[in-house]
Amino acid sequence: MKVHPVVRDILDQMAAANRPGLADLPPAEARQIKTMMDTLFGEGPQMHRVDDRTVTSAGVEIPVRVYYPSEKPKGYIVFYHGGGWVIGSVASYDNFVRAMCAETNCIAVSVDYRLAPENPFPAAADDALASALWTVALREERGEAKLPLILCGDSAGGNLAAATAHALLDEGIDVALQVLIYPVIDADLENGSYTDFAEGLYLTKESMAYFWDQYVPAHENRVDPRAAPAKATCRNGLAPAFILTGEFDPLRDEGEAYGEQLRRAGIVADIKRYPGMIHGFLALRTLAEPAAEANRDVYEAIKRVI
Repeated sequence: MKVHPVVRDILDQMAAANRPGLADLPPAEARQIKTMMDTLFGEGPQMHRVDDRTVTSAGVEIPVRVYYPSEKPKGYIVFYHGGGWVIGSVASYDNFVRAMCAETNCIAVSVDYRLAPENPFPAAADDALASALWTVALREERGEAKLPLILCGDSAGGNLAAATAHALLDEGIDVALQVLIYPVIDADLENGSYTDFAEGLYLTKESMAYFWDQYVPAHENRVDPRAAPAKATCRNGLAPAFILTGEFDPLRDEGEAYGEQLRRAGIVADIKRYPGMIHGFLALRTLAEPAAEANRDVYEAIKRVI
């Protein structure tokens, strides 16, 4: 297979712009660069209500944005944005979460977890768990404790969703589904897809090395399951997973390997690779059919458990 023509055009435009790589910029400057989700996802639908709230995590107040669908909710989604734990925000994924909320009729809680390097591991992992526990409390406060809880994350957010699924199992809290969108699962940058797609395809091996250095600078912590869910023991009761990967994404192999790891432990894992796609491709939903299909697949996976 070849890179999708739309993707090739976007990559050519990026190359022509000759902008510096994320690894060449201080984090504060890197955060000013718009991601594909910021610029290409398109308008999100109107919500019944959107509230900006805060969650206490390790004594720190963490912003979360709560989206309420126009119809009676059928479930609760906790969403963790992407950006290598260094960039990205609730605002940059606002339209994506709006669409997911509207399509599934779920209340969605989008988490503005603390970013590295100012807040290295385990800050983001702590915030991810605290936000999920806060969502469980919100569900109970609204008298909807029986509605299913879904964890969903994009890239680094997929890492946080996977780690939180394990943590909630320890807490005895049932999770109906974990949706892992081209997730970061392991700190091993030497697998096949990292080798094959090291550069020139939006996310690079160099950028991922940079992100790991910012988030988990101490290499001995990169085997902690909260940082690298691939190192976790997959136990009975862990939430089933829907794992999406792109054919030309450096993160492809680790996401698919994690799905197989779940399956070996007897956990249901639906793994789907989208042809011609690069990292971040869900943002291309109006431009490329595989991306549109992936967005629909996320909604349908959630609908199946609600």
